[in-house]
Amino acid sequence: MDEVINMKRILVMILVLSIVLCGCGKVSGAKLEIGESAIYSRAEIQAAMNVVKNHFRQGFEGCTLLNIRYDEEESRSAALDWAEQYNAKEAIVLYSDFLVIGNRNPTLNGNSKYENWSWVLVRNPFGSWELKTSGYG
Repeated sequence: MDEVINMKRILVMILVLSIVLCGCGKVSGAKLEIGESAIYSRAEIQAAMNVVKNHFRQGFEGCTLLNIRYDEEESRSAALDWAEQYNAKEAIVLYSDFLVIGNRNPTLNGNSKYENWSWVLVRNPFGSWELKTSGYG
């Protein structure tokens, strides 16, 4: 009897895990591209990329993240405006490419590839990065 109850518990746990994992964006295998920076250390850029990966994992159901990149020249041109808009001392703009698999994500075009998707993060001195917006434009 105990063996049957334990087996049922294991099956329920497997079912719950599969539902949770299937509803997430896939980030494993995503390439992190960090160019040279006179503004941020490699660790600071990676911390911002980790925020993006966590957000992608939680909010981009049915999608696979291919890469995240930091290009200082591209980021710098927009970062000052973003920091001002969000009343922050610093902003960083990251870019990514990802695939939408099937039609499970109702806000994105199914079976397509998104390129140069921007991610805007801000922080104040001694703070952590906070994602403010993402998308095109």
